[in-house]
Amino acid sequence: MKITITKCIQGLMLVASLSGGSMANAIVIYTDATAFQNDNVVTFVTTPSGGGNGTVAGSLAFTNGPSASIVFGNFTNLLQNELGISDIENFNVNISGGAYAFGFDVTDPQSSSLPNGCNVNSCIDSVFSFSIFDSNTLIGSFSFDPLFSDSVVSFVGVYSNVLFNRVEIRETFGTNDNEYFGNFQLSTVRQSVSEPEFLMFYSLSIFLLLSFRRKLNRFS
Repeated sequence: MKITITKCIQGLMLVASLSGGSMANAIVIYTDATAFQNDNVVTFVTTPSGGGNGTVAGSLAFTNGPSASIVFGNFTNLLQNELGISDIENFNVNISGGAYAFGFDVTDPQSSSLPNGCNVNSCIDSVFSFSIFDSNTLIGSFSFDPLFSDSVVSFVGVYSNVLFNRVEIRETFGTNDNEYFGNFQLSTVRQSVSEPEFLMFYSLSIFLLLSFRRKLNRFS
């Protein structure tokens, strides 16, 4: 239900920008991999079994975030050739040629024991920020909280109607316990909105705005 509401609101934002005649930045946030792959022409990126700061995989270049040292390897049974990080989980992804959509799987272990654990005495339910840029210009940013589990992989992704070429992931709540990132995927194809869909969402957005205005008038 939360996914549906989020996508609906973001969809209305996109329609509003289109109807205004100018291409304002609008993003759609995904927490379901199937929905992300159905909505976008996705390319999966094969990551290496080793490598650190500056590792290149396909069109992606991975670099350290603040106070972090990234390394690729096989640390958990839930992913393959995943990205692990020493200290705080901060990393950057530069995208050669840019993308309209980008997403990945993430595990946030609840217990300490390996291979699927967080590898410290006390595991923390981490929260992250996900920011996309066109060079140094911020296009959009949001927070995500992967499921705190030893056996479930979470997905997070974003679509932007504006091309972006840099992603920054920052751990905003957590410690040096381990989370892992893998199955990176992106799309270089912009989503198309057909005329019937555009009219439907435009009509819905007008209806919701008018309804909200009526409710405000009742209390004024």
